Amino acid sequence: MSSVTRSIDSPNIVPIKRHGQLVPFFAVHGEGNVFFYAHLARHLEKDRPMYALEACGLDGGPLPFSKLIDYAAEYVRQVRNIQRSGPYCIGGYCLGAVIAFEMARQLLDAGHGVPLLVMFDTGPADIPVEDEHDHLIPKDIPETWKDVRDHYKTIVRNYQPGNYSGRLVLIQSSRLQAQGMHRPVIDRILDQYCESPERYGVDHSDGAMFREPCVKQVAAILNRNLSLLDDPS
Repeated sequence: MSSVTRSIDSPNIVPIKRHGQLVPFFAVHGEGNVFFYAHLARHLEKDRPMYALEACGLDGGPLPFSKLIDYAAEYVRQVRNIQRSGPYCIGGYCLGAVIAFEMARQLLDAGHGVPLLVMFDTGPADIPVEDEHDHLIPKDIPETWKDVRDHYKTIVRNYQPGNYSGRLVLIQSSRLQAQGMHRPVIDRILDQYCESPERYGVDHSDGAMFREPCVKQVAAILNRNLSLLDDPS
């Protein structure tokens, strides 16, 4: 895909899977790191690039904004450093699902195509941090990571959504759906600001959503929806 550059000059961008000619998928962090997305990338189509956006401040650096819309604008800028033109396919996990929603809104408002926005929602008990990438996670700044998490939680709580006219797919824990667990910000977005969101349930009773075997279910849903963009017929 000619509009995707191969040089990474955006500080929050983590290339999970660089190569491929299909429309890239950009995924926003949850409570901080993005290493868990490597499990998902392994099950995406072979020719599908995937990039993740890591939270600011994990290295002890600044948390530059006090509003979610400003983080979303900065993330959009970095995404467009990698992919100069649309269509843009964006997703986000947990807190990042809300940031991805605002990113998609801003891209649409600027006249760019966003044929697919994906929200991954698993519930508060599923935090996919510990995996084989643990050696990449700094061990000496746990308080910094807690500060980052709390900062992003605050900006998400204070976020005032706007209407979204694009296609939104929710991939959610079947447990959340069955128990009717309330997710205040995400539920408000889906109920008040979207036109007919599409909902998929996945069973992750044997582990976290982004670990085996559940990640295969998630990838199958994502691949199916992404493939519609590559072959609209």
